[in-house]
Amino acid sequence: MKAYELKEIMGKVREPFWISRWTWRHFTFYVAWLCIKLHISANAVTIVSWAAGMAGAVLFCWRKPVPIITGLLLVYVWWFLDHVDGEVARYEIKVLNRKRNLAGDYLDTLVHRWVLPLIHLCLGIGLMRAYGQWWYVLFGAAAASAFVGFTRTEAASLALAYIVCGVLDPHKQGLRELWDLGRLTPESSDDKGGCGKLMELARRIKLVFAYPGCLLLLAVVIVIDIVFPFSAFPDWGPIAVSATLIYLVLIGLLSVAQHTFGTWYVVGVFKELP
Repeated sequence: MKAYELKEIMGKVREPFWISRWTWRHFTFYVAWLCIKLHISANAVTIVSWAAGMAGAVLFCWRKPVPIITGLLLVYVWWFLDHVDGEVARYEIKVLNRKRNLAGDYLDTLVHRWVLPLIHLCLGIGLMRAYGQWWYVLFGAAAASAFVGFTRTEAASLALAYIVCGVLDPHKQGLRELWDLGRLTPESSDDKGGCGKLMELARRIKLVFAYPGCLLLLAVVIVIDIVFPFSAFPDWGPIAVSATLIYLVLIGLLSVAQHTFGTWYVVGVFKELP
């Protein structure tokens, strides 16, 4: 099988994120091809990416250039392999005729729920270790809460229970809108239904502040803090202001807005369902 044929098989029909479309997708094919030749499964790639992401996140607990840059590189390895596992999985399904199952998707989602919150929590721990104030961890925890998906996960588990029991029709329009709210990827930007302008605004915010846009912001923040470790921003009372702190506060505020809006919207949808 020729290289261009493999690329068509392993690539996504439509890459939803411009960051991936313009960067990683030009290189991930070669790593995926190597994994196939070495008989490395998609789930194995996912587990390796999880280990890299977790190790990178933990290194953010140290506010020194070497560990924090190493941590960023490991997080980017996770981001890179997050594309590779999907390409290997598509090869396994389309060429090896393996049955698609939810285990791989579940494992991939679980890795995101571990790595992204830990990154932001460890950034808060790093600030605490650098400045000696325990409450910096609260900023990290607030930012971490933006990536746990609690509101949507609880709504999905409750709706699934009612669907399995036959109480709820899975084709109800409200459930479709709830799915669109949870997805919020550019691939659904042509769909003007659901909560309309609010969903469009949420999609645009996600491009910048959610995965994977937050990883680009993270790199910018780390570069600023390394180049200007103490002098970039004036202190605000007892708070030592840094690019990392500003980033965590911003993500934390967005997390509050996300969970507030998400809860309000889910309650509204569920009220209309039997």
